[in-house]
Amino acid sequence: MTSSADILEPSDTVKTLSENDGKAEKKKKPKPRVGFRTAARLFAVQGLYQMATTDATVTEALETFRNITFEELYPEASLDKFDADLLEGVLRGAVREQRTIDALIADTLADGWKPERIDKVMLGLLRAALYELLYGTDAPAKVVINEYMNIASCFGLVREISMINGILNAVARNHNLIS
Repeated sequence: MTSSADILEPSDTVKTLSENDGKAEKKKKPKPRVGFRTAARLFAVQGLYQMATTDATVTEALETFRNITFEELYPEASLDKFDADLLEGVLRGAVREQRTIDALIADTLADGWKPERIDKVMLGLLRAALYELLYGTDAPAKVVINEYMNIASCFGLVREISMINGILNAVARNHNLIS
């Protein structure tokens, strides 16, 4: 996975001047903190990907995240805990509303494109984001879109960013969630 400067930047070393002797020395940057809800959204995308590639159930995908720590998956970041309720709500909701969500995705795609042609990580991300936009949390639409754009970068979907942004914004505008 590729890290995102906004969410999971690598823990590089940085040069600082030592107060004692004025010489440059290298110090490790602290691990970036990952937000409580951001981590849940990231796990939701991973869970949807897991279900698409292994035929795992929602319960099995959720169990994966109950048995592993965030730092085991992302040693370059720091998180004490994540919003388990958001993770479960997005996973279960995206699966329950998948037909409706996929129809919305299909409506925004160019002629000849179907959701099934989209990369499974990107499709999981779109399903999670659209579920949250349309049925989910109390977070403003622009916040949800921004979070999932950052998560897309984290998963290395750099070339797909404009397509993801276009789909999310089109659906949000069509549902009067943004102007």
